[in-house]
Parts: sequence; structure tokens; C-alpha cells
Amino acid sequence: MEVTFYIEDNKYKGDITRRQILEVVKPVTQCDHDEDYAYLHVYLDKKMNEKQPFFLGIKGVSARGFNFSYNEERNSYCIKLQLPCSYDDFQVVFDFIKKLCAFLGNNKIITGDGKEYSSEKDGFKGVFSFVNSIASALGKSNGQEHAVNEITYIEYYPFHKQIISSLNEMLETIRKHNKTVEIAGIKRVVAFNEQILQDIINSNDPVKSFSDFFTNIQNLDAFSANQKLYSGKYIATYKLRENEATVLPFKPKLNKDAVFRGKIEDIRHFEVNLIFIDGDINDEKTHHKIGSIKYPEFIEKLPKEKYKFIDANQILIEALSRQEMENLLP
Repeated sequence: MEVTFYIEDNKYKGDITRRQILEVVKPVTQCDHDEDYAYLHVYLDKKMNEKQPFFLGIKGVSARGFNFSYNEERNSYCIKLQLPCSYDDFQVVFDFIKKLCAFLGNNKIITGDGKEYSSEKDGFKGVFSFVNSIASALGKSNGQEHAVNEITYIEYYPFHKQIISSLNEMLETIRKHNKTVEIAGIKRVVAFNEQILQDIINSNDPVKSFSDFFTNIQNLDAFSANQKLYSGKYIATYKLRENEATVLPFKPKLNKDAVFRGKIEDIRHFEVNLIFIDGDINDEKTHHKIGSIKYPEFIEKLPKEKYKFIDANQILIEALSRQEMENLLP
């Protein structure tokens, strides 16, 4: 599921750069690249009408972030937010929309299903509509259903209902296929099984429960090891670096985006490369391999007190010393 908002641009017609957009919508920033990315200046100087969307959010606040692009056919900017998302994801998007609207001189927002909202409050009408929309969501409508259609202020968009609906839809998917479901966050993927999601939905406040659970995983002070596939050796590898808390899958699976060369079907097994560092952790030249261990053996030998599950499949491994890593080797 996703929600989409369109804002028409009759002022610039998309002929403004990503950098200009980011100056207007601070503290929202780009989340595609690290700040030390060598070609960040080129990336930011791209114009919006070049049809290259980018990924935005507020680091430490956003749980999933959102995609921002320019739609030439509609002469409009498109804000796309994946569901389920956190409460703060919507608040970040609403603030972004209001700043963008002010910059464009256009306070009209159109949703993907054609409903119209405004970036400016409309006093009593907005408050009245907001109260009625909440009552309707709680099943306590006073019969004046038409009042819901009078909602004008963007922050009165029924995001709470959208999040709840998407959580229930995800639960149905999990039950139907009897498997975990992974959804991407602003920093790392989060895996859900039926029990985790059912506990969230059955809580007193499912939106808060989901928001806290998902956002806390994004903000873990830990390195998320990326998978690399080397078909020449028929292995998929992860790195575990000394003295660094690390997030790894408990049961790894092939990631199509990780292909280094060759074909995925060539891969025979997973390995963990154990790494010690003799200098700057950000300098690959200081990384040296102690040894490698096949994944099932790694999980079996890893002391249980050294890791904990953070979701349905990922584990947070405490920082291990070089000696502790050497003890894992065959």
C-alpha cells in the first residue's frame, strides 16, 4: 500500500534542482547517499523535471522516508509514502508539503484518489471536519457523513486509518502465504511474522506500537552488514567487523540487489567474513580478514548471550573482540 500527494507547479514547471528543494524544506534531507558520497554535488544539481526521483526524510525521525518526483503529465510534484509507516513519517510529509506549497505559491494538494486538501488551515471548518473524521473512524458518526468531505487542512488527512488498514492488510498477506514479510525502512529492512504484527495490532495504540517498533530498529546504533554475492566462488558473504555492534539476518536469503557478478542461481551457500581493523574503520584498506565461516556454523557457534532478535529474522550482535571472533572459526 502507498499514499500519494500531488502539488501542481505552474511557477517553475519542475525546472528547479534537488538542492533548491532541500533548501526550502529543511530539516528534510536526501537519504539516498551518505554525505561523503563523491558525486553528491552532481546528484543534488539534477533538476526535478529530469524525471529522477529521490528519497527524502529526516534522519533519526523518519521510519520509512518518502519518494519525491516530478510528474510531467500532471505538471505536479509527487510525494509517495509507503504503508505501513510511522506517525512521524506522516508528520514529516505534512511539514514538507506545507513548505513546498508556500515556495510554489500553491496551497492545493490532490491525493492519488482525487481528493483535495489545503496546506493552510481553514479555522472552524477545519476543526469541525477533523472532529467528525475522528468520530467516523471510531464508528461514532453523528450521521453527517458529508462533513468528512469538508476536511481541507492536509494534517487532517486520515493517516491513522490508513496505517491501521495497511497493518491489517500485511497481516492477511502473512497468514495467506505463511511467511515473514519484510519492508524497507529509511536505514534498514524490518521483518514481520504473524506474532509480531498481531501483538502490534492488538495493542492499545497500534499506530504508536508500530511507529515505536519500526523507528527504534532504524535508529539502532549498529552497523547493518550488506550481502555481497560472488558467483565465481558460489557464495554470498556478510562482513562482521571487530568491536562493532552489527545487525545480521538469523536465516539469510539471497538478495537480488547484492549481485556482484554472475547469476543468483549459482550461489551455493552463505558465509560470514570476520574482519579486524588496524586503522580508520571507514578506510577499507585497514580491514583485514581473520577468516571465514559458513553461516549455519556461525549461528551455531555464536554465544546466545551475544545477540538478540530485533524483528522476525534479524539479530543484533554485540560488539565482538578479535579474540571472540577467532573463537568462532573452525
